[in-house]
Amino acid sequence: MATPLTYIEAPARAPRPMTSLDVIPVHEVSNEHFVGYQFVADPCGFPNPLPKDCYIQIGSTAGTAKTFSDPGNPVVTQVFGAYQGIECFLNGGLDEFRAVAERMLLAGEYRVVDGAIAALLASTATATTPATATTVAQALGVLESTLAAQVPGLGYIYMGPLAATYAVMNNLLMPSLDGRLTTYLGTPVVVLSEPSMALTMYASGAINLWRGPVVVTDTPTWTENMGSALAERLYSLAIECDAWKITFTAPTGTSNPPPDEPDEDLEMILGSIPSSPIPDGTDTTIITQTNVTPQNEVFLWYSVNGGAATNAGEMTQTNTHEFVWNVVGDSTGPGDSVEVWSVSNWDGADVESNHITIEVT
Repeated sequence: MATPLTYIEAPARAPRPMTSLDVIPVHEVSNEHFVGYQFVADPCGFPNPLPKDCYIQIGSTAGTAKTFSDPGNPVVTQVFGAYQGIECFLNGGLDEFRAVAERMLLAGEYRVVDGAIAALLASTATATTPATATTVAQALGVLESTLAAQVPGLGYIYMGPLAATYAVMNNLLMPSLDGRLTTYLGTPVVVLSEPSMALTMYASGAINLWRGPVVVTDTPTWTENMGSALAERLYSLAIECDAWKITFTAPTGTSNPPPDEPDEDLEMILGSIPSSPIPDGTDTTIITQTNVTPQNEVFLWYSVNGGAATNAGEMTQTNTHEFVWNVVGDSTGPGDSVEVWSVSNWDGADVESNHITIEVT
């Protein structure tokens, strides 16, 4: 016997936190059919130091001509829209379809807005110098420097979820009191859910979005017992004072284990040293066998008579690291005892090999 089902109202979905619509300024428009806007923004330049005269003791040389800027920069907004369509059998009328269409549009409109912002940035942004960074920290630093030099006021930095995760892992971003991410210099970070962002980060001057009301229409098809509802919304987007872009190299490697828990796969064997004791001033070959890569992470250390440890250098041979160490007369002498070991920084943890003691005659 089949268990009967009871239809209930679907549980409400939690909205995605901190979308672009939560970070950038959004201006609500009552006209459902509004078009793009044009306005004159304040100039994007900076004041200049006064030329020297009898009152100004620092600054440019006397006689330097003053320069003048345009009173403003014309900005034309980019218009785009989003829609959500719902179609199903006419079970309970069109009211339910209308509610579902509007609810889905409001829940996911940030994806359309993110795509429009990313497209506008990609089409207008100028590459920074350098155009490619080796780390996320360098990319953020270049963008912060660019904003400081080019934007008189608050700028914005844009990145995808991948870059934002790398930045947070490296403690480069911090949450503000309302949970929004900013750099340590206070620049708002807009995390765009746009796949094309990948390893590219952007910066721009002021950004503004105008958003019209949601318009819902419905159409029944009585002969086929079908009904459909369509929710639509218009947007208009503008960025001031230009935009810039930089790509970065994705970090590699695994996370570091705690220093007191070194990787158990590490193999380091210190051996093949001459029999003790050895004459003072003898060239001594010591071989370390290890599976550590890269090979330049293995170092030979020694201590004379229990004193301070001294780094004797590193080797870059494959698998077998051969150290040629000279027991010089001015550091050791007859009767001295020399302790020798090798050290590798394996996944962030310093791991030492076995210690061997050599007596000097």
